Amino acid sequence: MRNALVVILVLSLLSLTVSAADGLDIPESTIFGSGTTGLFPLPFRVNNTGNTTVNITFSGTPLNSTNTTNITLMPLLPNSILNLAPGQIRNVTAYVDLTSAPVGVYTGNIFASANAVQDSVAVSITVPSNGLSLSRIGSGTVIASANAGQTATGTFTIRNEGNSAVLATVVTAVSFNGTELTQVITFNAFEQKIVTFSIPIPSGTAPGTYASSAEVAVGDTVIFTVPISVSVTPTLQVSVPSSLSLTADLGTNRSTSFTIINSGNEDLNDLSLSIGSGFTDDDNDAITFTLNPSSDIDLASGASRTVTLTASVPVDIDPQTYSGIITVSGTGLAQTIPLSLNVENILEITDVEVRVSSSSSERKISPGETFTVKVEVENIAEDIDLEDVEVEVFFEDRAGDRLEDDDGDDLDDDAELQDLDAGDDDEVTFTFAMPDDVDDGDTFNVVAVVTARNSQDNSQRFTARQEEEEIEVDKDDHDIEILRAAFDSATVSCERSAALTITVRNRGDSDEDVELLVQNSALGVSERESFSLDRDANDPDFEVSERFLLNIGSADPGTYAFTIIARYNNNRRSKTGTATLTVRDCNRRQFDDSDLPDDEEDEEDDRQRDSTPIVVRYDNAPTQPAGQPYTVRSINTPAEESLLTVLLVLANIVMLIVVVLAGMK
Repeated sequence: MRNALVVILVLSLLSLTVSAADGLDIPESTIFGSGTTGLFPLPFRVNNTGNTTVNITFSGTPLNSTNTTNITLMPLLPNSILNLAPGQIRNVTAYVDLTSAPVGVYTGNIFASANAVQDSVAVSITVPSNGLSLSRIGSGTVIASANAGQTATGTFTIRNEGNSAVLATVVTAVSFNGTELTQVITFNAFEQKIVTFSIPIPSGTAPGTYASSAEVAVGDTVIFTVPISVSVTPTLQVSVPSSLSLTADLGTNRSTSFTIINSGNEDLNDLSLSIGSGFTDDDNDAITFTLNPSSDIDLASGASRTVTLTASVPVDIDPQTYSGIITVSGTGLAQTIPLSLNVENILEITDVEVRVSSSSSERKISPGETFTVKVEVENIAEDIDLEDVEVEVFFEDRAGDRLEDDDGDDLDDDAELQDLDAGDDDEVTFTFAMPDDVDDGDTFNVVAVVTARNSQDNSQRFTARQEEEEIEVDKDDHDIEILRAAFDSATVSCERSAALTITVRNRGDSDEDVELLVQNSALGVSERESFSLDRDANDPDFEVSERFLLNIGSADPGTYAFTIIARYNNNRRSKTGTATLTVRDCNRRQFDDSDLPDDEEDEEDDRQRDSTPIVVRYDNAPTQPAGQPYTVRSINTPAEESLLTVLLVLANIVMLIVVVLAGMK
């Protein structure tokens, strides 16, 4: 009986499992179709092969073409199917829009899904050529206008109505000279483009309206023709050089020629030429010009005329570049030609050479480092001698501000050279030291300015300037300098100590903590001080002086070298120096009666004591400057001496009383 119940239970469970099964099937394996435009239907069926009622949804992939890589078609999917009973089949239709589909075969998939089951059908749509071609958007004649000698331009629009690319040839006829302008343009499927044409109008073309056209062809077949109307307007116009440039020496004449062309379509009569201002220096010395011809110039349309320009440069005008314009004028016409005349300076800087005291060839200079600037000058004139030749050198940053020295003055120098006769040259070398108040990487132009006067005409002054060279500040991240180390007196004899002053300066690009040591093993001297150095040259701690009072004890006569060590950058770096001290024998003369004044001297001293200090001199004292004795305060008046005597007597009486009292006890 128990076994029978188990069997019945198992059969019931199996029955429940079978009843819960879902199933879905799309009988069609592939949907094929072909079309060129519009919504193309994609019909298929969906079958519920399970034993439960299901809801079916649809999805799909883009349809990609084998002929194009940037065109895809997205299918329009059927609506969802709700409550499809077991065994029921439903007909559904998807669509694809072929309106803008280029030629090709488009493939993809459509999926039907219900709960955990899914089936799919492949889609393959062939889009053949629709046989259509190019068409013009719009109609009528295209109007273009321009002056003679210019180019007339216009546009029209073409659309490719076909679903495959078309190579079009656009031929624009030029009625002025019978030539044709050809463009080859590719139109992709359904592409629309604006086509621009350009028709050059020859100079001298008479005013009027000229008919032209543009033919649009595919292969040998002309698809359509665009009528074009070109309007040539009346123009008064000349063609001249875009500019003229001359170079001349002082006191010389220089000529050049240029051509004027009537590029308009009207005859020109009575043209004239003139030169404007701009060719006078500050002293009103002027360059004079002649133009041949300069007036009454007649030019038919298309004709030309050559004009000769001559410049006469006075000897006393300032050498520089002068600029102005030449104007060609006539009735209804004014055309200008920019004109420049470079009057060359007979005073020339031929070379500026910078040399650094280190071996660097890149002109990188550290603060405090010396460098030289050599300037070479030349008088290139043939018959003018120069005098009062002066050379100045200074330094400018890119903003035009001058480099200053450590005192806040411009870092510059100047020198006078010997007179420079015609064809002579000379040179001068300046020496500079890079200031401290600079930053690493600062750059400065080396500016050299040379001035001189005409030896025959002192009112004529010449100036030459050059700033092509450049120097750059080069600072190490960590660098200090022992600037000086000196004893107050380099020689001592009877003194038991010596004062040494050491000055240290920051040369690097970082603030530094410095430990300064002074050592001499023979004398047992080892002293140290610590301090900080600031990187800013304007800070008081940029340069620090330390004073050491060194105990030299009973040093034997001789010369002693004291080692100076400055450690910095966390003791990873150091700078060393030496200070020398000479010790001599101490020979002092014993005091005797000869050092006391006699009576006459006492009387004289009494008379002078009010105004003459007592002077104490030490024999053999090298540290005492000659003629500057040590001075102590003197007792200057007799009243003061009497008071001293009274005080001494009172002191003796007090001492006597003390002794008597002590004896009585």
